[in-house]
Amino acid sequence: MTDCWRLDDGRQSLVLGLREGGLAEVLYWGARLPDGEDLAALAAAGEADVTGGMLDANPPLSICPESARSFPGQPGMRLRAADDGRPLAPDFRLVEAAEEGPGQVAFLWRDASLGVAYGARFAIDAETHMIEARAWLESERPVLLDWLAAPVFPAPQEAVDMIDFAGRWCGEFQPVRSPWSAGIRLRDNRTGRTGHEHFPALIVPGRGATNTAGNAWAFHYGWSGGHGMVAEELPDGRRQVQFGHAPGTETAPLTRFE
Repeated sequence: MTDCWRLDDGRQSLVLGLREGGLAEVLYWGARLPDGEDLAALAAAGEADVTGGMLDANPPLSICPESARSFPGQPGMRLRAADDGRPLAPDFRLVEAAEEGPGQVAFLWRDASLGVAYGARFAIDAETHMIEARAWLESERPVLLDWLAAPVFPAPQEAVDMIDFAGRWCGEFQPVRSPWSAGIRLRDNRTGRTGHEHFPALIVPGRGATNTAGNAWAFHYGWSGGHGMVAEELPDGRRQVQFGHAPGTETAPLTRFE
C-alpha cells in the first residue's frame, strides 16, 4: 500500500509516495497530471519486479537513500557517533505526514534506537513554478555528519546527458555536458562560496531537447557556501541527483543539521 501526496502549480506536478511507513519517494515529476489521476496506479507502475538472479527487491530510491537498506548507490546521509567515530545507519520509521497548506507537505521520521529524527518539507509555488525541498536532521545526542543531501530526486530515464557549469574569469558559466552512464558525476566545492567555477546547479535535458523545445529538469542548490553534487546511475539503471553542503565540512558534533 502506497500513500501519495500531489503538488501542482498549473504547469507541473510532483507526486510523493510512502510505502509501508518508510521514507518518501518522488514517484513523478513532470508535466501537470490530469485531475483525478489514479496515484495508486502511478505508484504501482513504478515498482520494479523481483526477477531472475535477484535475491531481494531493489532498495527504494527515496528522498534520503538509506545505507541501512543496502542501497546500491550513494546514501543520502553519512553519520558517525561523536565518541568513537563509528558509522551510524539509521532505519527511519514514519512519525508524521501533513499538508501544511496549498502546495505544501512536510514529513517526519525517527529511528528510536539511535535517537535520530529526519524531516523533509516540499512546497510548490504557482507563480514562480519552483519546487522548494528542504531536509533536516535532529539527534538526541551530538553526532558527526559527513554528508546530508537535500531531498533526493530521481533523474529522468529519457535523458542522454546532463549539463552543469564551470569556468574562470572572462570565461564564466561554461556548460559542461556529461553522458549518463553507470557511476557518478561528482562535484565538490570546498571554497566556502559559490561562483562561476562551482555553480550549484544541474540541468537534465530530455532526449532531443533544445534551447527552445523539449523537456528539461533543472536543479539548483539554494546555498551560498560550499556544496557537493552527486549525479549517479545505479547498477539497475535508476538515476539520482543529490545536492548538499560540501562533504566533510561539518567538523564539530552537533544535534541539528539542515
